[in-house]
Amino acid sequence: MNRFRRSRLMLLSAGLASAVAVHAADRAPKAATGGWTLANADSRLAFVSIKNDAVGEVHRFPALAGKVDAGGKLALEITLDAVETGIPIRNERLRTMLFDTAAHPTAKVSAQVDAAAVRALPVGASLNVSTPVTLDLHGLSGELPGEFRITHVSARQWRVSTEAPLIVNAASFGLGDGVEALRNVAKLQAISAAVPVTASLLFDTAPN
Repeated sequence: MNRFRRSRLMLLSAGLASAVAVHAADRAPKAATGGWTLANADSRLAFVSIKNDAVGEVHRFPALAGKVDAGGKLALEITLDAVETGIPIRNERLRTMLFDTAAHPTAKVSAQVDAAAVRALPVGASLNVSTPVTLDLHGLSGELPGEFRITHVSARQWRVSTEAPLIVNAASFGLGDGVEALRNVAKLQAISAAVPVTASLLFDTAPN
């Protein structure tokens, strides 16, 4: 093979390799430096009420919005008006007598995770995280200890789940009178002011 043909083949090979590399870069997940947004339809936030010291019932908040930014700051907004207990009159009582959604329509949750450690997870792998959670509810703010599992579900998806329930004390957020009002209207002996909360939140790679 003469020198001209050999040089031409080398140039063609280099060009092909460059094109393949560019194509692969375009197809690669873009989560390496970006954040993630909540997939509400595939996420769940639930809480348990305990009445008369013996009966537990599971309720949920189906309307959520949230994100994890590039630095690992998680922010979640909960629409309290959408609370779902399975009983319409009870939903209305929670909105008006407990949460007072006319004045406080949402609750907000924030936490910090190690974004680099999360991005480094291989698909299918999980990471256990202990981090405090800040809850803004009913005009008050408080910090709760949090235990979570973060799983790299697919190339563009991560799931954040509670490893242990978060325990929210109603009195700590000015909801004690509301709990008592609910107890009276329902003619119950007791409603626990300590409320276990669980979450399973799916995040997608944020659009670039």
